[in-house]
Amino acid sequence: MKTPGNRRKLRQGGTYVEVLVAGALFSIGLMALMNIWLYSFRQTISTDELSVAYNLGRQAMERAKMAGFYNLVEGSTTNYYDGNQNLTQQGASNAVYYVTTTVTSNPPGHPLNALLTVTINVGLVSSSSSTLYTSSEYMVRGGI
Repeated sequence: MKTPGNRRKLRQGGTYVEVLVAGALFSIGLMALMNIWLYSFRQTISTDELSVAYNLGRQAMERAKMAGFYNLVEGSTTNYYDGNQNLTQQGASNAVYYVTTTVTSNPPGHPLNALLTVTINVGLVSSSSSTLYTSSEYMVRGGI
């Protein structure tokens, strides 16, 4: 004859409610892991964009320094670069970054007797309203 205690020993597995609770707990844990992964992925992309923008900006500033005070033309120029920092055409499908170099003199209109200000702005072509990197330096006629 079977007793109630023996029936409990014969029971194996879990109930439907236990499976639902375990599934809900697993889903919550999985969502937390996915959010952590997505956050780290976005941070990696942002950091990569900032480092490329920094490199492009410093290269543009070095080119301006190498040109020298007398060879810099007052005004603004914009160059476009792909994701590998290669120069490309404006409007090209592979253009990712823009680098704008602006040269101004103080007082305006007298570049040979003045202080030149070289400003570099680097941003993403896809969102021209956000600037990733900005740098500004002064150049004087005597090189001091």
